[in-house]
Amino acid sequence: MNKSHISWLNNAGTVNDYFIVQRYNPNTDVFEKIATVNTKTVEGNEYYATDDTEPMEGENIYRIHLVLNDGTSRYSEEKTVVFHTANGIVLYPNSVHDVLTINFTGYTGKAIDLTVFDMQGKRLIVRHIDKLQIRDYNLEITENTAVGQHLILIEAKGMKDVVRQFTVGK
Repeated sequence: MNKSHISWLNNAGTVNDYFIVQRYNPNTDVFEKIATVNTKTVEGNEYYATDDTEPMEGENIYRIHLVLNDGTSRYSEEKTVVFHTANGIVLYPNSVHDVLTINFTGYTGKAIDLTVFDMQGKRLIVRHIDKLQIRDYNLEITENTAVGQHLILIEAKGMKDVVRQFTVGK
């Protein structure tokens, strides 16, 4: 399991209340709270640490939000941790007639949402998989899927969204 160990030294010389560990979410364009860590003493050089147990595939940008007893706050410098795993998405055959096979390397056990769009952005097929049990998933191409280029959006918690293009030929 991937995890990011985040540690810092509080040497700000301030009276602290608590720390909020944050990770940047590129989908919402905001920093989101991962953990709240209470201070050990009122001031001084203290070591703190926590873990992000669900880092995203790719870049994870972290910062520490220091909340002071008087209600004011400060932010640490941002730090980036990059996770590259053996996860991958492969579609075949391409061009497809009736069944598109999606190879999900590294997604076993995850909940997955699949959405197929035409090139104008119209949703054609929507599927939800509660918990992926197999690596190769067969997606039936429905009758309303016209010949031509299409996009599939693959979403899974803790993973970067993936968009792949494929061709339907009948």
